[in-house]
Amino acid sequence: MNSRGQTHLEKTEGVRSANQRISTFRKVFSSLPARSNDNFLLLVLFMMGLSGFAYIFTAPLGIENAKASLFDKIFKGESRESMTSDFIKSNLLNIVGDKAVNSPMLFSLQGLSTDYDYEINFGDKCILPTLNEQVMHTYHSPGTYKIELKKISRGNAYTVHCEYLNIQ
Repeated sequence: MNSRGQTHLEKTEGVRSANQRISTFRKVFSSLPARSNDNFLLLVLFMMGLSGFAYIFTAPLGIENAKASLFDKIFKGESRESMTSDFIKSNLLNIVGDKAVNSPMLFSLQGLSTDYDYEINFGDKCILPTLNEQVMHTYHSPGTYKIELKKISRGNAYTVHCEYLNIQ
C-alpha cells in the first residue's frame, strides 16, 4: 500500500479506465465530420455555461437565516408593493392630533408583526425606527407630507402604509 491507501493494482485500474474514457471520446470526436468538430465543442461549451447559469440561478444566496435562490429573490418576493407607493391606506397607522404647525401629533401603530422591524418616514426628512407602538412628531412648517410606514424584511424595506398629511 502506498501513502494514499491505494495498491498498485488499483492505480493501474484507474489509469486504464481513464484511458478508456479518453479513447471513447476520441472515437466519438473523430467520427464527426471536420466541420462538426467545432460545432460539437461549441455545443459542449454552451451546455456547460447553461448548467453553470442554472446552478447560480437556483443556488441559495444570502446569510444563513435568510437563504433563498436568485430565482426566489427575483420572482417570489414577499411583497409585490411598490417601494415608493403613492397611496396605501391601512389600519396599521392611526394619526391623532391637530394638523397644524408646531402642534404635536400622535402616530399610533397597531397590528404590527413582531417578526419584522418597521420604520416610519414622516415626509420631512425624519425617519425613525418604530420601537414603540406610539410615536410623537411635530411638523415645523406648513405643507403636504407623505407619511410612509415600511416593513423591513431581509434588509429590504416594503411600504405597508402610505398617506398624505396636509399641515396648515
